Amino acid sequence: MQTIEEYSIYTKLFICLHSQLLLKTFKTLLGMILRKYVMQPFYVCMAACLLGNMAASAATANFNDVFGTTCTTCTEEQASITTTTELGGSQYRFTSQIPGDLQFSGNNVNGVLTYYAPGNVLVTKYGIVSRLFKSAGAVIGFYFWETNNTYATGTGAAYFFVRNTQEANVANNTAYNTSSDPVDAQLNDALVLPFNSIQLQVSKSAFGAQLSWKVFSDKACCTL
Repeated sequence: MQTIEEYSIYTKLFICLHSQLLLKTFKTLLGMILRKYVMQPFYVCMAACLLGNMAASAATANFNDVFGTTCTTCTEEQASITTTTELGGSQYRFTSQIPGDLQFSGNNVNGVLTYYAPGNVLVTKYGIVSRLFKSAGAVIGFYFWETNNTYATGTGAAYFFVRNTQEANVANNTAYNTSSDPVDAQLNDALVLPFNSIQLQVSKSAFGAQLSWKVFSDKACCTL
């Protein structure tokens, strides 16, 4: 026959095991809730933003200044040019022809120059970055040969993309020789990375309050 002390021991053991079981069950349920209603949407949102940026962002280089040239019959491998004046636009961007490229590649890079002319008019020019401009061994810009939208036929026009931080070394009405050194590595130094503007905002509070995340960039945004 079991004594009162033995019943007491069994009771304590039962309560202890029961408490551990409840705690484990609570942790499991809490984990399921977090994964289903909180963490999963967050990661889905983050992945969507990142993949959306990658899919939408071909390699793109930014420039502060772009000069016109006197070219009317320039060739793809033009040895020298003479600048005219800065185009007077804003938000100059050279974007790779290939949407999936996250970096420029090749010695002659096909792509599109876009910028806003005065009056907020969007201008688009197809062409090939095929040469570099150098001064005292340093790259100061890129030679852009304008073509039709198949990149097969030149228009005869050409432009001088001024490498950022080199604006003081480029002037209008000035002759410049071009260099045949590969252009891709230098263009990649001016890359606008697809993730560079992605930010994460987290808003959390105590039990019962709303829990939310915001993931946004220059091309995608979602809020949970």
